[in-house]
Amino acid sequence: RLKVYPSRDTDMPQVGSKVCASGFVRKNIYFDFLFNAQITQLSDEIAHAETPEHITPRDLLFNSAGQPMIKPSCEGRAIQFNGIVRNSTGSDETGRTITLDCNGISVCVQIGTIPPPTIGSLVSVSGICSINTESDGMANGFLRLTGFELLTRSAADIVILAQPPWWTPLRLFILILSLLT
Repeated sequence: RLKVYPSRDTDMPQVGSKVCASGFVRKNIYFDFLFNAQITQLSDEIAHAETPEHITPRDLLFNSAGQPMIKPSCEGRAIQFNGIVRNSTGSDETGRTITLDCNGISVCVQIGTIPPPTIGSLVSVSGICSINTESDGMANGFLRLTGFELLTRSAADIVILAQPPWWTPLRLFILILSLLT
């Protein structure tokens, strides 16, 4: 797996496309990548999507002793986990992002132009893991891993497991207020 940072004038290929990428090789303690790369799509054929590995964000962010330790081996791999939708931001022009609560850990999921699920829904999401670094991965030598985000590939990567409960704090407050009144 190779992380590629395209040059500004390069058109991004569709996810799953077979491409040829050429650029300047850089590496750090965790990753090898191409910087200022030119990307050429080789064919219109879309490659078979990798089957996602079920992993919890806690497993990805902490070691077995509970100490923070991001697993760089997950970079670029397809992963899947469950969470509750807590927030949705962005638009079709800027790309949408949802925030999931996965047992107390907030995870950012880039969904692009996919319609976001209802806030409060329990969802299963899958996509490509992108590890975040303090200098966006382009520094030579040592760097600090700061977290990760999930990049969805298609609308099929978001599966709604349960709709949000009808009883919300606001509705409960209105009911109590009306009973008191």
